[in-house]
Amino acid sequence: MSDDLELILEKKQLELWESNDYPLFPPKLSSYEKELAYYQQKIASHGDQQSVAHVGDLSEVVVPPVGSRLLEAEFCNWGDVASTIYNFILRTTGFDPSSVDAQTNEFRDFLNMFATAPHWNGLDFGIQHRDVNIYCQNYTEAVNAVSDMLGDFMGETARKRVIESIKKAAELAAKSGGPENKNVLFKNGVISGNQNGLYVFIMYSFVTMIQVQPGKHNVLPQELRVVAAHGLLNTDFCNRNAEAIIKFGKMTLDEWENLTAAANKQPNTSPGWFV
Repeated sequence: MSDDLELILEKKQLELWESNDYPLFPPKLSSYEKELAYYQQKIASHGDQQSVAHVGDLSEVVVPPVGSRLLEAEFCNWGDVASTIYNFILRTTGFDPSSVDAQTNEFRDFLNMFATAPHWNGLDFGIQHRDVNIYCQNYTEAVNAVSDMLGDFMGETARKRVIESIKKAAELAAKSGGPENKNVLFKNGVISGNQNGLYVFIMYSFVTMIQVQPGKHNVLPQELRVVAAHGLLNTDFCNRNAEAIIKFGKMTLDEWENLTAAANKQPNTSPGWFV
């Protein structure tokens, strides 16, 4: 395939994706479609609130230099590029990470657009899940599941920061009011990586909580599924399509981290994290 033809095809692919009308059809996304189907089943009984947190950590990421056109537009690192693309997905699908109100349809659209992003879908896209049990004073299985799923994609510093972000989301969910019994979508966005490059992650789970006093909820003993989907940022693709990324409107990695309702929360200190 000639370089000119490849660029034309990429441009068409981007136009289709940016319109948010990109079906999940590649065979490699079949497992992702199964998770979306599982998500759809959960919507009926989960949807009172959401709690979202973001983590960006470039400390162990090995990537080539940012291309000249992106540098001219003040994209200082590939983290800024990834967070800009991620934010474009948020805006396009209407999913608001600063809200605690449930957005089930918007989150479904977000998952779909994330999975089909050509900026990372073409190189490496994968999805994992772990079914775990949690109890009011024991979240060990959930923490271990997250650490296990992230182990091949980022260093220890980033993994620790992700666990802290989950605790922040837990604090937000515990103290954000709502009905006596409520179902919460926990979602964490992660931009980090290792010597293989920069990965963009979404992790999510549905957790049922019960009010124990006004303004305070605890988790109920339950089995839950923790899902993690990732893409590997295609830096060559991004350099070739720099103009499209610039048009998204730059959002730095730091700005992206602070988008969420959980950003300014202190980590939850329940004994359940430390057993």
